[in-house]
Amino acid sequence: MVFLFGCQVSTTKLNDNQDKILGQTISARFYDSLQKKDYRATVPYFAKNFIKKIGVPILFKYYKQNEKSLGTISGISVSNCQTKATSNGAMLSKVFLINFIIKRTNGISKERLILRSVNNEVPKIYTYQIQNQPN
Repeated sequence: MVFLFGCQVSTTKLNDNQDKILGQTISARFYDSLQKKDYRATVPYFAKNFIKKIGVPILFKYYKQNEKSLGTISGISVSNCQTKATSNGAMLSKVFLINFIIKRTNGISKERLILRSVNNEVPKIYTYQIQNQPN
């Protein structure tokens, strides 16, 4: 009689400084393109599933609607950044939750990006939320 037992070790690392820097760097590039109104340049920062579900024309319409109601971006600051890296054997998964205060010509918006990466791929945006706070 033979018994086989499997054991999978999982490790989690929270709020690693290098992960925070990585998430904030990707986010800064995204917002730089958005601030320059180079909407096409923002598309590669999103996960393929996000773009497939939402569609590029709807994403660009969303950008324009927010710009119309809140104004153009004049300043960007990170208000909170949290990261979680989980390793299950050969697979490494990272999640980045980054909150921003975005100064705009007509007010301030609180914005959130959630990025993910698997096996050290470049993190991609899976969630982009804007909470409008016009003057």
